[in-house]
Amino acid sequence: LGVDFLSGSLLESRARVAPVEWRAVVCTALMTYFNVLIGIVFGCMLTMALFVVEYAGITGIVNQKSIVEVRSLLKRPQRQVEVLDMYGTEVTVFWCSGYIFFGTATGIVEEVEAHLDANDKIRDVVIDFEAVPAVDASGVHALTEFASRCATRKPRVEVCFCGLVRRLHGALENMISVK
Repeated sequence: LGVDFLSGSLLESRARVAPVEWRAVVCTALMTYFNVLIGIVFGCMLTMALFVVEYAGITGIVNQKSIVEVRSLLKRPQRQVEVLDMYGTEVTVFWCSGYIFFGTATGIVEEVEAHLDANDKIRDVVIDFEAVPAVDASGVHALTEFASRCATRKPRVEVCFCGLVRRLHGALENMISVK
């Protein structure tokens, strides 16, 4: 009865899930056959690894432009438009998307820092988190450390975070009040 149920479930699940996930189910089932506790722990660890790999591929910076290339829809006086045209190449906007956690936050920081290193005229960075539903504690730490490093760069680079989730907003407020 158990073997019939197990083989039926494995064969049926093969048509319903992605090949990588199906292999994870088979490996977990095999490990559980030999030792239940080790099989459960193995399955949990394998599932977490698959989650991290999958979400790391769909999060991070999805677009970047200077404010010469992109503007708000706000109607501005001609003098403000001229100032934006004159200094617009000094400001870069980065749009982020997806869940930001330890791996993706580091990737975002590295990409922005590489852009700053390659473009020494940039004085302001805007990072838009409007399409980010959550940031974990390690992501918050990476982003706040990045903002601190930008403040000590020569010449100084100002960082503006916008569209913040509650956790990141609170951490940034704490960072500002501590300094």
